[in-house]
Amino acid sequence: MIRVGQLWVVILFVSVALVAQDQPPSLKIYVYNHAGVSEQTLNQAEDRARKIFRQSGVETTWYNCSAHGMGGANCSGSLDRGTIVVQIVHDTEKLKTEVFGTAFIGRSGYGSYADVFFDRAQQLCQDAKVGLPDILGHIISHEMGHLLLGTDSHSRLGIMRATWDNTELAQADRGRLSFSTAQSRAMQQRLQAISYMPQ
Repeated sequence: MIRVGQLWVVILFVSVALVAQDQPPSLKIYVYNHAGVSEQTLNQAEDRARKIFRQSGVETTWYNCSAHGMGGANCSGSLDRGTIVVQIVHDTEKLKTEVFGTAFIGRSGYGSYADVFFDRAQQLCQDAKVGLPDILGHIISHEMGHLLLGTDSHSRLGIMRATWDNTELAQADRGRLSFSTAQSRAMQQRLQAISYMPQ
């Protein structure tokens, strides 16, 4: 009877492990809207980014945070594993004009914090005549990609290209600018590794 009981425990453990493997890795994103982006635009941008990551096999949950815990989710306290903080901020004069955001990479080669420069995204949309929510969602996804893919994660093609020309902008405007298969796999592996790290 003891052996039968132990066998059922093993079977149950294996079944749970297999179910867990079938679940896509998940990521929480805390968004701080310091640039006063309209709620509609921000929600649409987040929805675009959600679709980009879902296409890459990563499920995301978005929280619109308030620095003071008022008028939004209270995102204070230490970050959980698998949480990224995105701050939508105004322009900066310290970086080159073609830079639309920055990801803060730690000594591990990865990171949890990124800034997106809303004024520059807005100007890009006016100059290129493309939709703001889609472009903003793609810029957010690009910076999150740096955090998950690590150092030197720019690529020659796709959403992780260092500079976007008319081809990338047109793809982003149609919701077709995405991560490569290799980048998607690397992000999945990174999140799965994080989920198994000891507390």
